[in-house]
Amino acid sequence: MTMKTINNITKKAAGVAVILLASFACDSKLDIQPQQSISTEVALNTSENVINVLIGTYSEMGGQFGTASDGRGEGGELYGGDLNLFSELMGSDGEITWNGSFDTYEDVFDRDLIANNLLARDNWMRAYNAINIANNVIANIDVVDQPLKDQALGEALFIRGTMLFELVRVYALPFEAAGANGQAGVPIVTTATDAIDETAEIPRATVAQVYSQVIADLTEAESLMNSRNGAFANRHAAAAMLSRVYLQQGDYTNAANAANRVITDGGYNLVVDYSNAFNNAANSVEDIFAVQQNTTFNAGTSNSGLPTFYANLVGVGRDGDIDILPAHLDMYDPADARLELFYIGIDGLPKTGKWSADGTNIPVIRLAEMYLNRAEANFRAGTTVGTTPLEDINLIRMRAVLPALGAVTIDDIMKERRLELAFEGFRLHDLKRTQQSVSGVAYNADDLVFPIPQREIDVNANLTQNPGY
Repeated sequence: MTMKTINNITKKAAGVAVILLASFACDSKLDIQPQQSISTEVALNTSENVINVLIGTYSEMGGQFGTASDGRGEGGELYGGDLNLFSELMGSDGEITWNGSFDTYEDVFDRDLIANNLLARDNWMRAYNAINIANNVIANIDVVDQPLKDQALGEALFIRGTMLFELVRVYALPFEAAGANGQAGVPIVTTATDAIDETAEIPRATVAQVYSQVIADLTEAESLMNSRNGAFANRHAAAAMLSRVYLQQGDYTNAANAANRVITDGGYNLVVDYSNAFNNAANSVEDIFAVQQNTTFNAGTSNSGLPTFYANLVGVGRDGDIDILPAHLDMYDPADARLELFYIGIDGLPKTGKWSADGTNIPVIRLAEMYLNRAEANFRAGTTVGTTPLEDINLIRMRAVLPALGAVTIDDIMKERRLELAFEGFRLHDLKRTQQSVSGVAYNADDLVFPIPQREIDVNANLTQNPGY
């Protein structure tokens, strides 16, 4: 099947023509030809067009455009919602409950997925589509004019590395800090694809190999990109993502160093009022990387996206899909300013206010995470890169209007992390990397791993399924 097509879609607000590549993973039965298309030779032969293609990749990461393979509308929200929801729902340990009507999300919450789960399928497809677009940018980077060339290459590498990292965390058993990590990961795709044939049937690399590729991509991205790039990725975003990756691996020295580079060199600041870190129409001073939205171009449709599932206000949200339970709320000190973001929805049940407004940006990496990463990594490594763990934790507590601690333990650090980053997509991944069970389910259990989509196995003879599916 030939797929030398690139969809033309209008970029939000600015009116820029964004060029999105057709999905990497599709077969002839599921192929939907775009209404407007141009060949790759035409699309990628100028600097301007390659940059426009790159811009389109951010829309893929944010889940803002595209159609699911069955034509049912947008599928696979990634940073627009699903990557958050997968971690929070599957990692729930009595702190939230799912009351929504979507069986696909209920299956995630119940840890009872099947190989044909549409969420597993669509997010896999959209992530690899973003990777394929990035690969096409990389393959044609020589036509890009300087000084844009290095920045564009860095952004494409950032996107590829970030998407591979999210895929391996969702679709594979966790990285074991003391292990060989030879367990099946996800396919590493580094070659631009415009036609699907047997050469595209890439097998799953090991978890170790995927992490190595992720680190290589993000490291090169950091070295290439500039310090400020508006709504797009910059070198601080790459360093911040590296800190997240290293922390997931248990590589505390590198995690602390990467976080410290962002804190000391990035020029970011914590917003004074915690609630002002969310529901913003533009990046706050705390946002290192965020999905850009407005009221016209949102991640998701009327049936998806973070406000849809988390919010329960007049005109925003559905029927209160996600309720916050006392087990979570009781962990806060009564004086904690972070409590002010919770509210009682129109259904009479507690909700988080982090995702209560449509059309606002979705923070992916906040500066607060870097302080928490540095504090934990320094504590576990016995180092004081940048400053002491106590000073970092007290900075987070001060913003929450809590008294400073005189000494800090790892339990203090992990509690601050749990409260500060609640409902931002960290829960399951933090449990896995610290080897904690989830409601009695072991951190490395098959039930905490998504299936490789059956659709992908059907068209790729080299893919193997995860145990239990």
